[in-house]
Amino acid sequence: DFIDILLTAPAPLASRLAARWKITSTTLVVIVLRSRSRSLMLETKALEWFEELELPPIVGVHGSEVVAIAAPEAIPSIAARLERAAILDRIPVRGGIGRASKFGALNSSYQEARQAADIAVADGKPCISFGTMPTIELLLRTLSPTAVSALTDPLRSLPTDADGGEGPLLDSLRVFLAENGSWEAAASQLGVHRHTLRHRIERVVELTGLSMGSAEDRVRAWLAIRAL
Repeated sequence: DFIDILLTAPAPLASRLAARWKITSTTLVVIVLRSRSRSLMLETKALEWFEELELPPIVGVHGSEVVAIAAPEAIPSIAARLERAAILDRIPVRGGIGRASKFGALNSSYQEARQAADIAVADGKPCISFGTMPTIELLLRTLSPTAVSALTDPLRSLPTDADGGEGPLLDSLRVFLAENGSWEAAASQLGVHRHTLRHRIERVVELTGLSMGSAEDRVRAWLAIRAL
């Protein structure tokens, strides 16, 4: 429950609860852990690692993943522990680490950690930090402001219609892409019905000319949102 609140609650509430857990840092980092073995009690293992490192035990199951949250200064020791667990202890664990975010914005670190964990699983690496993924950073740097604006400006200032169908198109697209095109997961995170989300994405396609069925178009949209 505490992890859910940190990821979704407004900054004042999240910071007050963090203080009760003796967390004094003004920014936190989200770590997503995955295992290649269904028999591994990954949550229990992660709690053991945090206890060993003398860190607050902010570890729990979030959806289908094990999520941990720590202060930025603890990340090097956590990454080293994951490396040792995977290489020396032969524990089938993979980890993704997001970038430090302030209270009220930790969901962005969570989404980054999920993306980094995807790469760690695909590449067979124990742990990957989103901030050190050079391909993404290089691509973001090559995007011109004009190219970003061409994709995002049509979605930024549209009014919400009476039933909420139009809604915040840019945010809806961001969540839809972050959830890998899962209608149910994205609609749940946005707090809307799947039909509402489908209507919004149809409007995105209409306004931008992008096709959500095209992997290249989805990458273009995601990079534009990340650059923005």
